[in-house]
Amino acid sequence: MRILLVEDDWTSREMLRMTLERMGHEVVVAENGRDAWRLHKLTPFPFILTDWMMPEMTGLELCKRVRARQAGSYTFIMLLTARTDRESLLEAFDAGVDDFLAKPFDSAELLARIRSGERLVHLKEDLAGRIEELALANERMKRDLLAAAEIQTALLPVAAPAIAGARFAWRLVPCEELAGDILNVFPIDEHRAAVYLLDVSGHGVASALMSVTLSRILSRVPGQSFLLAEEHEDPDELAASPARVLQRLNARFQIGESSIAQYFTIVYGVLDVARREFRYAQAGHPPILRTSRKASPVFLPAGGFPVGFVPDADYTDSILTLEPGDRLFLYSDGIVEATNRHQKLYGPDRLMVLADATDGNDLPGAVEQIVGAACRWEGDHLRDDMSMVAIEFVGDDGSTGG
Repeated sequence: MRILLVEDDWTSREMLRMTLERMGHEVVVAENGRDAWRLHKLTPFPFILTDWMMPEMTGLELCKRVRARQAGSYTFIMLLTARTDRESLLEAFDAGVDDFLAKPFDSAELLARIRSGERLVHLKEDLAGRIEELALANERMKRDLLAAAEIQTALLPVAAPAIAGARFAWRLVPCEELAGDILNVFPIDEHRAAVYLLDVSGHGVASALMSVTLSRILSRVPGQSFLLAEEHEDPDELAASPARVLQRLNARFQIGESSIAQYFTIVYGVLDVARREFRYAQAGHPPILRTSRKASPVFLPAGGFPVGFVPDADYTDSILTLEPGDRLFLYSDGIVEATNRHQKLYGPDRLMVLADATDGNDLPGAVEQIVGAACRWEGDHLRDDMSMVAIEFVGDDGSTGG
């Protein structure tokens, strides 16, 4: 080990140098603290053995400078001194000294204390190496998470379905880099559009991977989709019943059959503009909020077990007849369960009031305002993902009634 020996007395310096070299250490000597400081700045030493009282700069001042400049590897500092009173020792410890060696020194004691300091230096070097490895791994993980977040964002709808008589808007704000919420809106034909919003339990990579998997099978990809008709059904038709879709999902994703106890809530529906209806089914998801130009806002009946809890869970379709100007808000529980610093929930009542108040706004603006209000309610750090899909049924002439 490289040791910087700092001693103004020639006799003591030579005795210490020879003793340390016999122990197998590489020794560099300095006659005072100022010379030692200059040498240490050029090439930092892992171990400094220094006298306390010296001309030019004391050992204690040298220690303070080393500690103030300390960066990267650690320097162990042992102080040579004849001062052993309590006040002096406390002063030295406060300055950053690691150990003491009383004058006149004993060779056996010096050997033991050097070995003890050497072990500490090696431990700190090993710790520094591990910290650096963790920092590199953390940086790689951050890059991977950002890349995964971009991929997940790419799964969201790019543009609203071009269906005459309907408008759509959506927003997803993840609480972390990756979201457990996922949503989509896509056309079935010129009169119909499918929409879903789901929320996977938990947070982080596992939940995000589940949401990505679900977005894949809730698409129109042949051979993979749970929305497409089964063999005995019309091959060009989506599964007619949203309840049937949820049954398929529940049969596939049972938490008892997986080492990862994840479940999810979902609302899935089909808007049929020609029939002026919205057919939907829910699995443990918050109730849809309906606003209308002709009636007060209302939460629609909801129910069903979350997907994954009960193997033979029963899901049923609900059919809603729409009037021009009606808006439907599908959302995750992260919005209504947002909690402010006073531990008060945002709650469904605030959601209802704000959704009704934004009825005159364009649909994307209304969604942005509602989700933004919930985010501000909770503050800088979200505890859960917040997501929303909104549907507006438009009259035949393109107006929204009223």
